Amino acid sequence: MLNSYKSSGPCGACAENGFKPHRPALLYLVTNAALVAAKIGICENSPKNRRLYEHRLNGWITIETMCFAVGSDARKVEDIIVRSWRTRLLPPVLDNGYGYSGYSETVSLQEVRVSEIWAEVCAVAEQVVTTAK
Repeated sequence: MLNSYKSSGPCGACAENGFKPHRPALLYLVTNAALVAAKIGICENSPKNRRLYEHRLNGWITIETMCFAVGSDARKVEDIIVRSWRTRLLPPVLDNGYGYSGYSETVSLQEVRVSEIWAEVCAVAEQVVTTAK
């Protein structure tokens, strides 16, 4: 952690701004028609959060959101979903062959339906939050 502080600032848990694993969080599902892609992500759940607004500026539409009491649970759900996609050999969606901020948490909507994604999110979230209690 000290190395990350020296090279690029404090770690995410210590930084004053941004996602905090011990604070309330929002898990979201957004889609982008131009990319024919869905993206899962996490952000802080607070009025000052601009993450979904920034996604809207880049052509993403918010489909679903889920609140978590602690961000570490939201991160676990996100990680499990993305690992599930990659295990099923569903690659991330590139933009004309190039990566972009957050592309590693995307999946093609030609391969999976939004309703399937959200059902999987809900099932995983139920397990993660139940296990954490």
